[in-house]
Amino acid sequence: MKQNAQAAMKLPVSDGKKLTAYLDEAGAVRQIAEHPADLVYPAHKAASCRLVIDNGPQLEWWQEVGEITFVIDATTATRAYSPVDRPLDDVRADGLARLVSHYHGLLAAGFEYPAASGRRVQIDDQDRANIAAVGSEARAAKRGETDWPANFAWRMLDNGYLPLASSDDMIALGEAAKAAFMTIRRAYWLHRDTIAALGSVAEIAAHDVSRNW
Repeated sequence: MKQNAQAAMKLPVSDGKKLTAYLDEAGAVRQIAEHPADLVYPAHKAASCRLVIDNGPQLEWWQEVGEITFVIDATTATRAYSPVDRPLDDVRADGLARLVSHYHGLLAAGFEYPAASGRRVQIDDQDRANIAAVGSEARAAKRGETDWPANFAWRMLDNGYLPLASSDDMIALGEAAKAAFMTIRRAYWLHRDTIAALGSVAEIAAHDVSRNW
């Protein structure tokens, strides 16, 4: 536990405002601003209230040591606080959220197809469902159960179209999409298992979810 500190903060006098104090890495008050928080104080009289401290993306939380007393006439408040380690489960949840965000970004960015063409096919949830549905039609056409339209084309990430003149062309795209998705999915589970196994705030914070995809 670090040493307690005192922070003197200038507060605007206005009836019913909700304020949040934002701290920098050193623990100094960076900003007092209106924010959906727990603080409501009456005008024209002193009040003892709790001020919500939000340290943003930093890996520390600021634990309340005592109550703040607002002296409305002087518009000054003094608050005692002490920085403590952020709960491990919350840091882990943040790490997993970063992973999920990166994962969905990769699916939306898709994979290059055809190889070395510079063009990309998206493989997010809806796109994979579309690929699977049209792939089923292509396999039916290959079996002679239906006709495949010779002018069929797939819409790409660049909003252009890739001609797929035969059912085999569509089947090949579907197989490539499946392989690309499974590569990303395996990397996702590896990252997820790693984050779940890490045992400290520092280790989770240092884990780079953008590597090894």
